[in-house]
Amino acid sequence: MNSPAEPGAPAPAWPSFVAGFKATVGLAVAGGVFGILFGIIALAKGLDAGSTVLMSAAVFAGASQVAALELWQEPLPYAGIFLAVLLVNSRHILMGVTLHETLSAGQRRPPFGVLFVLTDANWVLTKKEQRAPNRIAFFAGSGWAMYSFWLIGTVIGVSAPALLDARTLQGLAIGGALYIAILICIFFRGQKIGMLVAPLASAAVTLLAANFVGSALALMAGVCAAAGVTLLRELHRRA
Repeated sequence: MNSPAEPGAPAPAWPSFVAGFKATVGLAVAGGVFGILFGIIALAKGLDAGSTVLMSAAVFAGASQVAALELWQEPLPYAGIFLAVLLVNSRHILMGVTLHETLSAGQRRPPFGVLFVLTDANWVLTKKEQRAPNRIAFFAGSGWAMYSFWLIGTVIGVSAPALLDARTLQGLAIGGALYIAILICIFFRGQKIGMLVAPLASAAVTLLAANFVGSALALMAGVCAAAGVTLLRELHRRA
């Protein structure tokens, strides 16, 4: 006979993992579209299909990968690529701070391995989700949904560029903007008017950056602005 669970024992992981995966499928599909675009751009920049898929599998940082491709040329500007990637990913520091209580779950230290699948999407969904018995598993399931569709999108992008005409590519190009818009709608739904500061900051930074850099980097700058403002507000609230 099975013994009852001990008080304070962690909730079963699998149901929460599945719940996180299912909750993220819609956003993951949008991320997959962005992955298709990344694969196509990578081939156009001279990368081979294998290297492109390996980058998506090992790095899993769509914004950083697109920023790097924006600067990709011969000879490679290593310092410029490093700085661009550092700036784009700096928001993950603040994400990690705000997720500490959520993912530590009473443990002495949080499960650092699961942070490999940290994205804007599963950060938003995990912070909003209050019903999952095991929020670490929910976060992991959400992240693996994003990872799976991103990788599938990259494979499609490097496998069939000849099948996509100019009109289709133009439609894919707005996938990143739509993805960000969905995230903003999810996170700010039901929030006070003051929470509109982040999307307004994102729009302003994107428009300003578009005058000086390519559209991909401008879009990434807008993402960073929105994430940074939101996370700073969260830190101020918790102070």
